[in-house]
Amino acid sequence: MGLLLISHDLALVASSCDRVYVMHAGRTVEWGSSESVFKHPAHPYTVALVGAATAARSEDGRFITIEGDVPNLAEPIQGCAFSPRCPRAVAQCSAEVPMSFVSADAENHEARCWRIS
Repeated sequence: MGLLLISHDLALVASSCDRVYVMHAGRTVEWGSSESVFKHPAHPYTVALVGAATAARSEDGRFITIEGDVPNLAEPIQGCAFSPRCPRAVAQCSAEVPMSFVSADAENHEARCWRIS
C-alpha cells in the first residue's frame, strides 16, 4: 500500500513516511529517506524548514525564520526559486536551475543545489 502525504507538519512527515520530497515554488529541491533528509538536510531551503520546525534559535536568541518573500508563481522563475532568500547563493543560482546532486551523507539522498557539500 502507498500513501501520498502532503504536509507542512514536518514531525508528522518524519514519523509517518519512509521517503520525503521537499518542494519549493513547485519544484522538488531535495528528496531521500526521511531519516537522511531530516538528519542531514542538504538544500538551504530544507535546512531553513527544519530549523524553523524545531524552534531553533539564532545567536541572539530569536527563533530562526526564513527571511525574504516567497516567489511570485505568476511570474517566470529563472534559476533556483530560493536563491533570493538563500544565504549561500552565488550568481549561478539565479541564472540556471540546478541539476540534482547526491548528498555526501547518503547514497539515495539528492538535492538540487549548486552549493551542496
